[in-house]
Amino acid sequence: GKAENYQLEIGSNQFIPGFEEQMVGMNAGDEKDLNVTFPENYQAENLAGQEVVFKVKLHEVKTKNLPELNDEFVKSLEKENVNTVEELKASTKADLETTKKNEAEQAITSEIIEKVVGAAELDIPEVMVEDEIKQYKDNVANQAKQYGLEYDMFLQMNGITPEQFDAQVKVESEKRVRTTLVIEEIAKLEGITATEEEMTKKYEELAAQYKMEVSEIKKYIPSSILEKDVIVNKAYQFVLDSAKRV
Repeated sequence: GKAENYQLEIGSNQFIPGFEEQMVGMNAGDEKDLNVTFPENYQAENLAGQEVVFKVKLHEVKTKNLPELNDEFVKSLEKENVNTVEELKASTKADLETTKKNEAEQAITSEIIEKVVGAAELDIPEVMVEDEIKQYKDNVANQAKQYGLEYDMFLQMNGITPEQFDAQVKVESEKRVRTTLVIEEIAKLEGITATEEEMTKKYEELAAQYKMEVSEIKKYIPSSILEKDVIVNKAYQFVLDSAKRV
């Protein structure tokens, strides 16, 4: 495996035990062999318990300098209606509460959708699953490139073999395709459509999100694709609204 220009924060425990500790004291330009042993319970069975050597070259060292928490620092954040430390604390608390509320709602949503999809009987077109798998793997490959890692090395550092990853991706892809087909069928059976007002609102939301003109957004997202997205979201909401707590 090989990685280049990877940014590692000491103390983050991103790598296996012993790796980061052996880097302490190195200076920019230093090269060193790190002798480590993969944990016995490591997910990648071919590496579990194995002694390995990582040849490391340190390009640069960065240090975090935390600013003093005062009103001047808070103002420098340029956060709307937040100018003092107390206002920042209140704003942060509100953000955390909103996040937790959304997470709880998302958990309930996922459970409802899983029950609905699980009760459906359908044949899944293999080509749809293959397309989903390809898209999933392409996203992971792009993520690996952002870290300067080769594909297989990226998987190893996440404690999974290519074979395990392929099996995991297939299961997840089949699940997503199944969910999509069921939700689309519900939309069709319930006569769910996208109104002109809903389409306009969605385009305006995307324009605001990406800081672009609506006319530009329409060049990248045709109305047919956006219409499908609006309909699917409405179908999701229909399922949620129809659910009953027991």
